[in-house]
Amino acid sequence: MEDNVLPEKLRLTRQIFWFFICWFGGSIFGMLFMQTIASGLGIGDFQYLIEKIKAGEFLEHINSVKVVSMAGHFAAYTLSSLSFAYLIHKSAFPKYLILDKSPGILSIPLIIIAMAAVYPLALWVAYLNINMLPQHLVAEDTLQFEQKLMLMNSVGDLVFNLLLLGLIAGVGEELLFRGILQRFIAQYSKNLHIAVWGTAILFSMIHFQPEGFIPRFLLGTLLGYLSVWTGSLWASILGHVSFNSIQVLLFYFLADADKLGSIYQKPDFSIGFTILLTGISIFVCFVIWKTNRKRALKPLEYSVIS
Repeated sequence: MEDNVLPEKLRLTRQIFWFFICWFGGSIFGMLFMQTIASGLGIGDFQYLIEKIKAGEFLEHINSVKVVSMAGHFAAYTLSSLSFAYLIHKSAFPKYLILDKSPGILSIPLIIIAMAAVYPLALWVAYLNINMLPQHLVAEDTLQFEQKLMLMNSVGDLVFNLLLLGLIAGVGEELLFRGILQRFIAQYSKNLHIAVWGTAILFSMIHFQPEGFIPRFLLGTLLGYLSVWTGSLWASILGHVSFNSIQVLLFYFLADADKLGSIYQKPDFSIGFTILLTGISIFVCFVIWKTNRKRALKPLEYSVIS
């Protein structure tokens, strides 16, 4: 789909239109795909099953729900993002999504360390966020469902959660937000910082959970800068997958996992320990930025549409 003869703003508006077509189509396909898989697994009424699981019933079907959720998320995020990028840019879509470059070798372990070190701070911010809100704004049913999804009694349960919450969610959301939406905002604003912060706001808003808005916004900001600093979407994908996977692993291995997973209670991490790890995370991020300056995205690169 060649539109290079059009003025830049018009080309961008046209691309945004096609993006929403692809995203809407992917979401509809995802819902149909979920229902098809649910039927194949013997789940006649998927929404009814979700409600029962929230209430603590039918937990023996939780892994089936995870399979269905993985399929729906993949279609709505990964498939729709890749379809749009290929539709507009054909074989150049990896360059468009900045998947054609990899972060520096040193950045790979540093990104994982940074995400692990910032996790206690994320718990404290989540705790403060939920306790600032009026009770009626807290999405109680969603929180209950998430708690049930985190129940893991075997290695198989752990693998399911690492695939769903770590890999599939991390890859799909980064393709959509940092791969496409961050580029759109950068092209309109001509400012990478506006693009990173604006995308982070959208990233947090789309979860429809006011009680988690601030920590998700901060996480989205960090992920956005990782992709800019390294000039590679693989950096933010690795960061997102690492952060989600660390959360899953902590739930699985810590004896007091229920307390750790509840943002209604103070985190087990002390303030001093949290400040120390946050300082380490900031220092590691500085090193990532410093060692990738030659790879970093420039505003001009984000303004190029094709």
